Amino acid sequence: MSGKAKCRNWERWQTYRRDRGRPPWIKVHRILQNNVDWIRLTDSERGQLVAMWILAADNDGTIPADADELRIVCRMSETPNLKLFKDAGFLEFGANVTPGRRHRDAAVAPTCQPCGNQRSESEAEAEAEAEKKPASDDAVRLSALLVELVHKAAPGTKPEPAKWPALFDRLNRSGRDWVTIEAALLFAHREDNGFVVLSPESLRRKFNDLLVHMERAKKTAPYTGGRQDVTAGNIAAMNEVLRRNGLEQS
Repeated sequence: MSGKAKCRNWERWQTYRRDRGRPPWIKVHRILQNNVDWIRLTDSERGQLVAMWILAADNDGTIPADADELRIVCRMSETPNLKLFKDAGFLEFGANVTPGRRHRDAAVAPTCQPCGNQRSESEAEAEAEAEKKPASDDAVRLSALLVELVHKAAPGTKPEPAKWPALFDRLNRSGRDWVTIEAALLFAHREDNGFVVLSPESLRRKFNDLLVHMERAKKTAPYTGGRQDVTAGNIAAMNEVLRRNGLEQS
């Protein structure tokens, strides 16, 4: 199979406020326990299905219709049997499936679930509190690294990295570890790749595609050379990178 697949009844069973971006969670409703198609799945297959629902939250319920790609992107140990999920009524394929709208950061889940509403107030408050915290050392270090990569890839571009550390921290809170984020960033800037990543936001949008290409190219080893040791002086180190490249922010 190729193209896109749709999680059946996505809009019916899981709803989110569109103005809040990609959701940090999905709903798995208790009524599934009484659904015969769910009951017939093995424990492993149920885990794969939930992983696909999590991925579908990025794109209004659509996922790649490629089993190998799903195995990589969803971090599965085994390749999913998409025909099985289609026959059970959890996935839809065909001309009626169109790619969903890519969300910025919260989206909409699957077949056997009564409707939900928006993210809880406590979760929204927790995210707001996290945004207020100082940027992590890793976030600032990767911001400085990206400034240098952008300067090399597009010399005429003047990055505006003031908000980049917060965006990198947000990407990390979404479940991406720092080693994988850095590996994906460096992989995107390899000369033999066609990816254009000039900001943390563009990195987030292309993250799943990068993971697939990294796996296929066998280039998943983490980057270690030239790593900047940024601890207490992380902001000063980032400013030094900007100054060295003539990209100081006023």
